Amino acid sequence: MDRVGINGNQGSAYIFHFNGSSWTQEAKIAASDGDSSDQFGNSVSISGDYAIIGAFLGDTEENVNQGSAYIFHHSGSSWTEQVKLIGEDGAAQDRFGNSVSISGDHAIIGAFFDRVEGSTNQGSAYIYNK
Repeated sequence: MDRVGINGNQGSAYIFHFNGSSWTQEAKIAASDGDSSDQFGNSVSISGDYAIIGAFLGDTEENVNQGSAYIFHHSGSSWTEQVKLIGEDGAAQDRFGNSVSISGDHAIIGAFFDRVEGSTNQGSAYIYNK
């Protein structure tokens, strides 16, 4: 995973654009609040002018490795972070953001270690609508 500033394994994502004959790097993006070992970029998806990037080992204020996902929007020549998503019922070690996908106005984010109704590591998926 990519070092960002002083943060080892924070992670980043690269966006490439096909210009008709070749692929060129358009952007390198990282979480605005990224920290060491977040693993940002472990999962990625893009749809039109929106990209979603998971950081499944990201910590919240309360929970270690709860995980998160970030949505970026493309406008002009830049990609801008729009929102950071975390599971509303998130807990430590959920690994939210291990898998992500975005299409149109919808995003789905997996939390493969989520405890569901007492079942440890059952896992779940969260669906968001713009």
